[in-house]
This record gives sequence, C-alpha cells and structure tokens, in this order.
Amino acid sequence: MKERIDELMASGMTETEARQRAARQFGNYGLQRERVRDMDVHVWLEAIAKDVKYSIRGLWKSPGFTLAAIGILALGIGASTAIFSVVNAFLIRPLPYPEPERLVALFERNVFESNEPPAGISVGIGSFLDWQKTATSFEQMAAISLRTATLSSTGNDAAPERLMACNCSGNLFATLGIKPALGRTFLPDEDRFQAARVAAISYPL
Repeated sequence: MKERIDELMASGMTETEARQRAARQFGNYGLQRERVRDMDVHVWLEAIAKDVKYSIRGLWKSPGFTLAAIGILALGIGASTAIFSVVNAFLIRPLPYPEPERLVALFERNVFESNEPPAGISVGIGSFLDWQKTATSFEQMAAISLRTATLSSTGNDAAPERLMACNCSGNLFATLGIKPALGRTFLPDEDRFQAARVAAISYPL
C-alpha cells in the first residue's frame, strides 16, 4: 500500500489525498492482511500441528473410544485392501497369458429359470464336446472344473495339505498359449474317458 501512496504523491496528490485514494483502491486493509496470513505456509502448518495435538490429547483421555476408532479404521482399511486386490487381479491387471484380450469364458443359461444366478450355470460335458466340434468363432476351446482336494502322503514326514485342483481338458495349455516350465503337457490319448490319470503341478506347489 505504501508503494501506491508514493506513486500517487509523485503524480501531484497531497499525502492525505494519496492515502485516501490508495485505501479506496486497496479495499479493506484488515481483511487483506487476514487473507495474506491465511496463505502463509508456516501459519497453515502451525494450525495443523495444533489440531493434531488437540486430537491426540482427546484420544488419550478416552482410551475406549480410541481403541474402537482404531479397530474400525483397521477393519475398513483391510476390507478396502482386500476388495482392491480382487478387483486388481481380475479386472485391472491383465491375465498372465499371451493375448489375454482374446480369452473368453463360456457358460450355459436356463432361460426358463427366473432364479438362475447371473453368471450362468456350468456347461455339461456333452454340450462342451458339441461346442468344441461345431464352434467356428474360437480358435480353441478348453474345459475346466475347479475343486478343492487334499494332498496326503503315506509317510509320516508330511502333513496333509488342502489345495485347489483343476480338472481340465487336454488342450487347456494350448488354449491359454502357455507351456510348462518342466515336463510336457497332456497327450491326446490322455484326454479321453478312463484314460490314465495325469497331473500338472503348479510352481508354488
């Protein structure tokens, strides 16, 4: 403001006239000082520090409320993290296969049942074999069925372990476009009724 008064006095005004004109142009001086003070980073940090101290003092006086609040926050953060992990694995992060955008999942639907789940129902083996023979829109078609199983040993040195098993058609690896790190995939003779049981073991297992 002082610089503006000097400029007006240099243009020929008296000091009183210059002060009045500068005050009218500058506006409410007290309000402008408050606005400048609010923009000061040090004042802002000082206010945050006071709020934090006040909050800690209040929580320290009410330990029951503090524990309840921390527990609720922990549950909320844990639930949010779990939901994001699922969404990231299935919706955001691409599948770990070549050309994952070309992979689709097929289900059957019963149009006569109103209470059918939205995801559809499992495909019958006969339907799958018919689709595999007649479908022309897919390069390959494989069938999978997930279930839990118990891996046990005849010796006493290993405890039984629950794991997720996948019954699948022999062309699953070719459909996904992947190869095993060791060994081979399933042979055509093994992909038939009453064939010898063959398993591919995952790397983590």
